[in-house]
Amino acid sequence: MGTLRTIHLAVLKLQSHILLKVPSPSSSSSSSSSEEESSQDQSTTTSPLTFDEGMQILQQSVYKDYINDSPQLVSNDNHKLVISAYAGAKGINYFTLTLFGSNQVKIHAEFGTLDGGKFTNLHDVDAPEYQTVTRPNATASTSSNDNDSSSTIQSVPAKFIGKWKKTDSFKTESDGKKYEYAKLFHATSNSILLGETYTDCYKYTVSSCKSLGPNDYAVETKVPITNESQTIYLHYYSKDKIGEKFNSSDDFTIFDSRAPVLNYDASEW
Repeated sequence: MGTLRTIHLAVLKLQSHILLKVPSPSSSSSSSSSEEESSQDQSTTTSPLTFDEGMQILQQSVYKDYINDSPQLVSNDNHKLVISAYAGAKGINYFTLTLFGSNQVKIHAEFGTLDGGKFTNLHDVDAPEYQTVTRPNATASTSSNDNDSSSTIQSVPAKFIGKWKKTDSFKTESDGKKYEYAKLFHATSNSILLGETYTDCYKYTVSSCKSLGPNDYAVETKVPITNESQTIYLHYYSKDKIGEKFNSSDDFTIFDSRAPVLNYDASEW
């Protein structure tokens, strides 16, 4: 009996030693969960992409000449956004920007047409389908924040890029057609064109742009011909309404439509 008792105690001691060496399922799950949370925390420390930063990235990429006609935000999440821009009467381009690592952005460009009522890819565009670029800086997404009154960039804010008009009147001319007379505002990333239909329009070259607060900007430009400095003040009301003025104390001229001007040759605009 003494020998059997000694053997039994030895077996119990061995089993106890084995149990201490094997982690329980709950502790293993807890460790795995902790690692996932750590990975997620690390990924969320990177500033998300914004529309303004996306436009800034595109303006510095090989696609800068393909985004000047009414760029729009199609969709976005923290690390990916899609921007569209029209190209001529029926063309449209899509740019998908995906953030990876801490400061790299992969751009996927799709050039196409809406002819026929649906998007069709065009493959004869003289531009690459992909480009990877370095993010401008670690705080780029916050530097273009409308609430940052100290923010200064070198281009027109993305929300103003495109063609806008302010209708003044309609007239039926001798040819029987009805013509629209309107004030015009056309901004690209590096210029602002102002004027009226059927008169000379003037293109101002942009030097820099400073945020003055939520939705207000002072754009430093060069006057055509004389090359003198001229500040143009801009205010963003909504996606279909902006304001422009040359003097900070004046009222804004309101441009409240992005529709084509009736019977006006847009090619000269």
